[in-house]
Amino acid sequence: MRENRFYYQIFNRLKPEHRQRFTDLVCDLEETTIFDLTEEETKLLRQRLGVYGDEASLYKNIVSSDTTVSKLMTKLDHLEKKLIPMLEEYEISEQIKDQQIEFLGDYNTEQIIEMFGKEDAKKVTGYAHHHGVWLQDETEADILPISILPVSNYAKNALMRRGVQTLGNLIQLSPQELQTIRGIGKVAGKQISTQLETMGYGLAEEGKAAALRLTK
Repeated sequence: MRENRFYYQIFNRLKPEHRQRFTDLVCDLEETTIFDLTEEETKLLRQRLGVYGDEASLYKNIVSSDTTVSKLMTKLDHLEKKLIPMLEEYEISEQIKDQQIEFLGDYNTEQIIEMFGKEDAKKVTGYAHHHGVWLQDETEADILPISILPVSNYAKNALMRRGVQTLGNLIQLSPQELQTIRGIGKVAGKQISTQLETMGYGLAEEGKAAALRLTK
């Protein structure tokens, strides 16, 4: 059961057309490490997937004691948890390659949706933001997370509960709208406004805020 789960977690993260590429990467023994895995983790992955031969090779030269097997299973669990997010990023990067895109910043949101579909477009856009790139119809504020705002965690959590995830979301609000968010109020609203100004941003005027919402 444990073995099946390991395979499932790895290969079911990838689309069929990308599985062979991943297999080729794992089997390229000239590469001592792949992704951001350590050399030991890369070797463990290759052993686990049978690249060095029979799966049983994992257990060769290992004393068959409950303690040793337990340690091995723990290593596999850690490897699996580390590998899954890496595979999610790998999958997105492969989709980008398939579209022959050299730089995501050369495209706008509508073009990304047209190429990848609405659901995958969110992942691609998130991938771009993670790598410090924003699309043509975005600004840097659109990729800066609200977590960088130097205000209390209580205020940031209140904003995120209302769906304000980035500075781009925040600067679309007017001061009046900001203060109506539960957990913000006048004092926190003023603090947020002041900190935004020190970062070179500002809240929207009342009329402008309404117009922005209508165009989204």
